[in-house]
Amino acid sequence: MSLTCTSPIRTGLTAGLVGVLLAVTFCTGAEVYSAPTDNPSATPPAATEARISPGRPPGLDPAFDGAPGFGSAKAFLQVPASTNLHELSEWQQRIHMARSQREKGDFPLALANLQAVLDGQSDDSFKKTALLELAFTQQMAQQFPEAIKSYGIFLKRFQNDAGLPEVLLRQGLLYREIGASTAAIAKFHSVMSTALNLNMDEFEYYRKIVLLAQTQIAETLYSDGKFDQAADKFQVLLRNESTLLDREAVQYRLILCLHGLKRHSELIASAQDYLARSATTGEAPHVRYLLSLSLKDIGRNGEALSQVMTLLQTASTQDSENWRAWRQRTGNEIANRLYLDADYPRALDLYLNLVGLDSSPEWQFPVWYQIGLTHEHMKAPQQAVAAYQNIIDRTEEIPVSAGPGTRTLVDMARWRRDFIQWKLEAERSKVILQQPADPRPAASQL
Repeated sequence: MSLTCTSPIRTGLTAGLVGVLLAVTFCTGAEVYSAPTDNPSATPPAATEARISPGRPPGLDPAFDGAPGFGSAKAFLQVPASTNLHELSEWQQRIHMARSQREKGDFPLALANLQAVLDGQSDDSFKKTALLELAFTQQMAQQFPEAIKSYGIFLKRFQNDAGLPEVLLRQGLLYREIGASTAAIAKFHSVMSTALNLNMDEFEYYRKIVLLAQTQIAETLYSDGKFDQAADKFQVLLRNESTLLDREAVQYRLILCLHGLKRHSELIASAQDYLARSATTGEAPHVRYLLSLSLKDIGRNGEALSQVMTLLQTASTQDSENWRAWRQRTGNEIANRLYLDADYPRALDLYLNLVGLDSSPEWQFPVWYQIGLTHEHMKAPQQAVAAYQNIIDRTEEIPVSAGPGTRTLVDMARWRRDFIQWKLEAERSKVILQQPADPRPAASQL
């Protein structure tokens, strides 16, 4: 069998298909392997049968142990991999060398070694492994159409292989990567039907693959903007009681779908359930942000403000930068909405809590400006002047890298401060002028 790989390697490998590779350190050389000639009469050792891991189906090719990860699909459950090192024949050495070269990014050399196995007089077992490694390498090199073709050849040549469900899953992920969503979903459905024919219930491996396929059907629908269909799929998954499923990841995707559909009541219930169990996880700030938006959209301003305050006050050591970004975004958006709705007391409360999230002028100046405007609407001119003065007093702190908008904001704050002070002075003068003259004659006139 001959497979020629002539397509140029594309750049910019997407995170959706990279995953985590196993560290294989058999060979560190970059050259294409050539068989040893010191003892031409020696026969290569026989291939050793791969050890079967717990829950692993017999006959599953060891090439899957070093396969690229499932990318974003792995968020829904973990598919641990294992590796086995054997005494290596010439063909095994080529395969392991190619795997090592793939992991180092030496894709042309890896493809050359694998092509040698496929074109040589190796056993079918080695050709099967080499074909899988070829597809993995093409995938990592972003040769997606070629990888899809190689997986297709594997499916035709090894129709009873234990690894068919995973190959179908990988094909589906690649189809989705190139924008062929319909073909991707068809492959994910094929994963489930194929696994059923391979005694799925006997092995945890197949259960994981099937769960991944189910999550990726829903994920593909979500990526295509078909939020209603995706939501239905995610809800079905949440009814699955398997301990293999990452329910938190599934529920998070469901919440995103409900947000896209503007089904506020369902989102509120699902988000509250999520936060009751996962209040400090990586996605919790985004969930609370979406919850606050839904509460605001249906007029429950007090509850929306409460959610934002909870987010602002929640300390998380897991991902502080992520949490700070969500605090800023959530608080700023809800505060601005409250301001536009003329709910000035709640908006002011939120702005005052936001100002301390970041000490930089780029963050604080806009917040102080909004505080000043809010005080003006609340008929508190002195407090408004103080807010604008906070901006003016820090003009020298503006970094050189700051955009022109920051300095423009200083000018706007100065203008509003001066206008308020002029207005206050004019009102005082008006009061004085309107006071009635004292009818009593001055002492000098007596």
